[in-house]
Amino acid sequence: MSTPANDSFIAMPPPGGPADDVKADAAPAPDTEEAEFISLPPGIALDSGTYKMPARTPPTREPAPDIVFVPTVIGATPVLPTPVAEPAPVAEPTEAPAPPTAPVAVSPIAPASAPVWKLRLPDGGATVALDAAVLIGRNPAASADWPQATLLPVVDLTKSVSKTHALLEVDGGALWVHDLDSTNGVYIVVGDDVVEAVPGTRSAVPEGSDLELGEFVMRVTLD
Repeated sequence: MSTPANDSFIAMPPPGGPADDVKADAAPAPDTEEAEFISLPPGIALDSGTYKMPARTPPTREPAPDIVFVPTVIGATPVLPTPVAEPAPVAEPTEAPAPPTAPVAVSPIAPASAPVWKLRLPDGGATVALDAAVLIGRNPAASADWPQATLLPVVDLTKSVSKTHALLEVDGGALWVHDLDSTNGVYIVVGDDVVEAVPGTRSAVPEGSDLELGEFVMRVTLD
């Protein structure tokens, strides 16, 4: 039996031939599951989102110095910025001197008046200023020994006061009393102290004392 000329005959190699040796030498195919596993860096989870890195703290930088760029024109002299001079301090206006004033005349201060001795009569009677010598009695008469003395008559219903009973005078700022030989005498009473004026001499009369002419009592003050 004849075989057509165009039919090719392929002879299969026997088992254990060279073809089996080539296949045996070829590297084994990788495991599909191990080939698909890709390890990720620590901290990165495999999901459909984007991994957010930790917030970054920018380093501290010194501010860049101001740089003035001066444009350069070819063939021309560069123009530099003109420094601005600080304004000169303005002098404050000075006040004009005040015109001289006329001196003010100062009146001398009058000295305080000296206190005045006063004699207050009893029963709400008048107060008499003792600025000079005073003769006191029911009906006093002028005396040649004190021609400038003022006459001071008093009303004494008991008639214990003599007609010209006593003389009061201011000398050296003090008050003095003279008993003119009266019938009932002259007494100076200061609290519980009683001093009798001796006729022919003068006796000092303290401020605030009572002066008794018989039963007629007067208060002495210094205002």
